[in-house]
Amino acid sequence: MYNLVRLYIQCLWLNHKGACMDITMIGAYIGMIMVLIAFASESRGLVSSRSLTYLLLMFLGESLLTLRAYVTEEWPFAVLGGIWALFAAYSILKPPK
Repeated sequence: MYNLVRLYIQCLWLNHKGACMDITMIGAYIGMIMVLIAFASESRGLVSSRSLTYLLLMFLGESLLTLRAYVTEEWPFAVLGGIWALFAAYSILKPPK
């Protein structure tokens, strides 16, 4: 996992879009699976949409998807995913009472 994060940072910092395609695609699949697990678990009543598990899955998953959208310059998707990830992060840091 550390290597994946390191590669992501290198891709974004150095802005080598060609070199980033494979690693961000892997991250996007991981992010997609995380978001789908969160959604399916919440839909089936296994977790609450306010639970830390759900929020972490959504935050990490959407962050990975947003990075991929940024690298591929899919701006509407990058904005949507980024906002979704920010809301999840905010809910983790300041849970509703």
